[in-house]
This record gives sequence, C-alpha cells and structure tokens, in this order.
Amino acid sequence: MYFSSWAAFFAMGGHAPYVWASYGLMAFSLAALIMASRVSQQRWLKQQRRRHHAQQRAPIISHSTSQEH
Repeated sequence: MYFSSWAAFFAMGGHAPYVWASYGLMAFSLAALIMASRVSQQRWLKQQRRRHHAQQRAPIISHSTSQEH
C-alpha cells in the first residue's frame, strides 16, 4: 500500500483506530508475556536455590544394617 504522506500513513485510509489499536494490543501482549516469563523464571530459580540449599543443610542419615552393642 502506498501513502502520499506520513499523515496519510498514520490515518491508514480511515482505518487508523483499528490498525493502531491492534498494533498496540499486540505490543502490550508481547511485553506482558516477556515480563511474565521473566518473573516466572526468577521465581522458579529462587525455588530451586532454596531446595538446593535445604538439601545441602539436611543431615545425612545412614541406614546401617549392622548394629553395634
């Protein structure tokens, strides 16, 4: 599609509200998805670190078969 000026481009032949709203909604959705993914990843990593540290601090219990009296 060819536009004679930048004003005509931004007006999109009278369809500007629909076109720009769809671009805005897509950009917002993409940004929200990226942010939610990062937050989820950080939460998962924090949980894994906690589990790892808990396992490192937990005492090792040995189950020996021989009993000394």
